[in-house]
Amino acid sequence: MNAALAAIPATAPERRSWREMLLEAIRPEFGVEIYVPEASDRVLFGALCAVSGCPARGAHHVKRDHYLCIAHTKQWRKDGQPGVERWAQIGARPLRTLSLAARCAARDCPRSVFHHGLCYPHFGRWKLAGRPDRAAWAAAAEHAGVRAGNRCRLPGCRFPAMGRWGFCDTHNAHFAHLRATESAATPAEFLARTAQRRLASAPRFDLRELPELVRLELQFALQCRHDARRARLEPVAFRRAAAWVAELGDGSLLDRGGRFWERAARQRFPWAARHRGCLELAWVRYARAAAGPA
Repeated sequence: MNAALAAIPATAPERRSWREMLLEAIRPEFGVEIYVPEASDRVLFGALCAVSGCPARGAHHVKRDHYLCIAHTKQWRKDGQPGVERWAQIGARPLRTLSLAARCAARDCPRSVFHHGLCYPHFGRWKLAGRPDRAAWAAAAEHAGVRAGNRCRLPGCRFPAMGRWGFCDTHNAHFAHLRATESAATPAEFLARTAQRRLASAPRFDLRELPELVRLELQFALQCRHDARRARLEPVAFRRAAAWVAELGDGSLLDRGGRFWERAARQRFPWAARHRGCLELAWVRYARAAAGPA
């Protein structure tokens, strides 16, 4: 018996069905039809985007230890694919869809951008100055006032709060935009919508189309992979593996032997099996080893 399953409390009945054993072994956070990993989980979530403050998964490996999310990869390519380390620090723009904030371009300003790369007071001063070259003006701009100790109430935002709503300049602007279309919107609703958009950028492990026992086996495999903190397994490979297993229609990953899965993988994923190894088969093998009796 797998060691994790053997650790089920001894008070449980001696004779239990395979389904009951899995149900007892799987923790509630993994016993869901769609599992969304935390951003801190480098195994199931993967690497974060290299752009500071971006909570999205780094989907594209652009340099050793540097990953960019899909949206920032498009930005980077549009900018001519410059050196990714420097670009991620100073060239990347925040994604409005994730309500991220960037620092005001004015010299030594700790506030976030309100408009045209400047915080609210610096934007106003720049307009009053006749809109000169913004970079040169910002380099010589005087400091803008900041209230000490108050941080934007949007989770993860590092900029100081300004104004009555408790948001930084960027998020005050985003909230004002929401209020312009929905006058009754509240700060709590803005926070909830932002959280939902950020959640949508996370990878998902969808098990809804699987037979119950196969779903339990894969849920347990996800839990084991998370706990082991070993090499990550790509969510896209899991999605393809789940679809493949659903097509086969077996009631359990243990109904067939290892040789069957190897032959089936060569037929279903011929290019992958020949050129890079089959990540989908790797998921099935891992799930069989994690959940199956020894």
